[in-house]
Amino acid sequence: MYNKKLVKEFLILLGILDILTWGVAAIISIVNHVNINDNIYVKLLYFIGSFAPFASAIITLKRNGKIKDFKSFFKKCFNFKERFIDYFLVLEFVFIYYFIGYLTVGFSEGAPLIALIIITPLMLFGGGSEEFGFRLIMQHQLEKKYNFVIATLITGLVTTIWHLPLFFVLGTINSKMDFVCHLLMVMSLSFALATERRVSRSMFTCILLHCIINALSVIFVFQYTLTSSLITFVVISVLSTLVIDLNKRLEKKV
Repeated sequence: MYNKKLVKEFLILLGILDILTWGVAAIISIVNHVNINDNIYVKLLYFIGSFAPFASAIITLKRNGKIKDFKSFFKKCFNFKERFIDYFLVLEFVFIYYFIGYLTVGFSEGAPLIALIIITPLMLFGGGSEEFGFRLIMQHQLEKKYNFVIATLITGLVTTIWHLPLFFVLGTINSKMDFVCHLLMVMSLSFALATERRVSRSMFTCILLHCIINALSVIFVFQYTLTSSLITFVVISVLSTLVIDLNKRLEKKV
């Protein structure tokens, strides 16, 4: 059954934390015309704000009795003993996400590929932790009320709105990116992550997918265009719905 209270509390907390961190950072940046790299307070607010979905999710889940024991909860969420197909799906989405970008706009080299080993775990603090809010609560609950596509689009839209203040913080990646391109890429990632979560029923592979995609953005630097973003969204959303449909059929046979 759809838990409206759970979703509502999560969104309220997320909105408050977003305003108090990234919102304040945006105001400081705009009013003082400062770059994020030149102001320690903006940097700090940016860093703290990145944990808003995680913090909002944990507080909401604990308040509603969904977390009895933190140790058991995190042990379950970070259980890496998943099926081969679940990890294959992670690699498939990573490949498609970046291969389309390579075919349409190419890329410039950033950090060396070997750095992926170090950067991927660090991206738990730069994207991966968001999954506790957007997939564990929002996507999971919304799928009880709407179909997969609608639930994924709503989750992607909320994720985009959450990022909105960063477009006004000078020096951030978002401030240099076209909003429509950002929206389409977030929606693409939303479909990939929702599919991974639905098929694997695993938080770990979901977090891993998000971490790898974010880590590779430091290694393969793309200048996204509206065309490349639109193609990525169409391909990943169509593939996601096909994978979900296939998974449903396989589950019925079991």
